[in-house]
Amino acid sequence: MAIGARRNWDAEQYYWRLTQFLMPSFTLIPSEAGSPINFTAAVPVDDTNMMGFTVTWLPDRPVNEGDIRIIESWTGAYAEVDPRTFEPVANRANDYLLDREKQRTENFTGMRGIREEDIAVQEDQYGGQIADRTKEHLGTSDAGVIALRRRLLSAVRSLQRGHEPTEPRCACAYRVHPTASLVPRDVTFEKVALSAMRSG
Repeated sequence: MAIGARRNWDAEQYYWRLTQFLMPSFTLIPSEAGSPINFTAAVPVDDTNMMGFTVTWLPDRPVNEGDIRIIESWTGAYAEVDPRTFEPVANRANDYLLDREKQRTENFTGMRGIREEDIAVQEDQYGGQIADRTKEHLGTSDAGVIALRRRLLSAVRSLQRGHEPTEPRCACAYRVHPTASLVPRDVTFEKVALSAMRSG
């Protein structure tokens, strides 16, 4: 599944961000050409818990010390974890290290990084249990969420009936890359999405 977001840039170009979700639980975060690519996996542990993994690489060079410093700033796609438990350092028990002064002067959330903000929002949705989706009010901006949930539920129901998932079984089907780039205004979403596909 590919979800695109388009913003006006100038009279000739749009700024496109394209994120792919790859079955069963993998996401590629948009990045500009030449920037590190971040991959995340949400691997279920049981009915109410999951383990998250984030991996960073560049297709044309090894990760360098500068890239590692950015990762270990804990302001982007990574959350700092306790090396013994692998639990996030900023967590529900310590209010995600929310800093009210930082919230007044630096950023809207008062949290250190994007991943910590994501974790706080995700955990707050259900308080540690399965969310009651009947109380949600999804709108047009949630079209990607709705489509993904339908796809996942369809796969679960098929598996319950004894049918193995039909997702591709070869690694080549997952040779895609996220996109965050300026594109001429006459280029359609379909063409932007196809540009993120790599053959064989």
